[in-house]
Amino acid sequence: MYFPYLRARQFELISLRELVIENKLQNITPVLEPVKESFNNLNLAHKVFQENDFYAYLILNPFKGEKYGDTEFFLKYFSELENRKLLPAFHYSDNADYIISNIEKYNLENCLIICLDNFSDEQSLKTLCSNNNVSKIMLLEPHKYRNLDRFIKSLGKFYIRL
Repeated sequence: MYFPYLRARQFELISLRELVIENKLQNITPVLEPVKESFNNLNLAHKVFQENDFYAYLILNPFKGEKYGDTEFFLKYFSELENRKLLPAFHYSDNADYIISNIEKYNLENCLIICLDNFSDEQSLKTLCSNNNVSKIMLLEPHKYRNLDRFIKSLGKFYIRL
């Protein structure tokens, strides 16, 4: 499996739509970080995903863009999607309480937790990764966090090492 990390900009979404229609993305699940406040291009891509039974992760608390951070802006959008082919993803930056409360509030399952290099609270991350609604964990530089790397491996969840 390959999980490319992409900004959900117009041309990236157009490329994804074309590749999905051509069935060229076998064993690929994109991780999309929305950067626009408008959902037009994301809605077009989601429609193609629905028509072709294709899944992608949508980061619900992006680090970049017009609406970034731990808000409910993208969570509300996500919760209103019908026949959803987007899966929930969260950036972890010592914000486990925010993530866990929104997993519960919005009844989210099959979540991806993305751990880049902007956290210090490994214990909260371990608790978050142990949550039953978290199915995948993405860690940047696992060699830098050896104890965390071993812990994540012991969970038996899908582990993506960047």
